[in-house]
Amino acid sequence: MATSGVKVRDDCRTMFEEMKLKQKYKYIVYGMNKDNTMIEPLTNADEDNKNKTYDDFCNELPDTECRYGVFDLDFDLPSGGRRNKLVFYMWAPEGAKVKNKMLYASSKETITKALVGIAHNIEATERSELDQQPLIDYLITKIK
Repeated sequence: MATSGVKVRDDCRTMFEEMKLKQKYKYIVYGMNKDNTMIEPLTNADEDNKNKTYDDFCNELPDTECRYGVFDLDFDLPSGGRRNKLVFYMWAPEGAKVKNKMLYASSKETITKALVGIAHNIEATERSELDQQPLIDYLITKIK
């Protein structure tokens, strides 16, 4: 896939590493800067969102603009025990402009390469595709 030439701001990686290694964030939402030349974190680095929920994450995804996000998904295994996986989301809602969708699609590889340690990628265009249970069911099958 062709890339867009968009760069990833350094604090995107820094925040992701803090999420992965220190569990500082439950999720991080990323977007483009005003010039559409740089991916930047939209989540406030100083805000403690460890106790936020998946619904909180989904509510930060607008209906008319694309976003990237990473969510630290915790789930129970049928055999007992808990697991967590870092899940990357590309949110490209139906209400977003075509140019915006194309820019995010062509820049996805750039950000996913920068965020090392992602367990699974989701591309969603409508809220129903954000349903958590099918993802958990899928991840459980990969653990067995």
